[in-house]
Amino acid sequence: MPRGDIGAARVVAPALVVTGEGSLDWQSRQGKVASGVCAAAGRHGTPVVIIAGRVQLGRREAMAM
Repeated sequence: MPRGDIGAARVVAPALVVTGEGSLDWQSRQGKVASGVCAAAGRHGTPVVIIAGRVQLGRREAMAM
């Protein structure tokens, strides 16, 4: 499903977004790259997988991103 144009290129909505973070923690929810990726993907209903070296959020906190 096309989502928009960037110059002459056409952007198609991905089925899944994968991003990474060294430490997934309380700061991740308040402005780190992962929160921005989740917000952008969420506007299009696209699921996100975050691969992190260290996870310091509980499941509910992470799902709230």
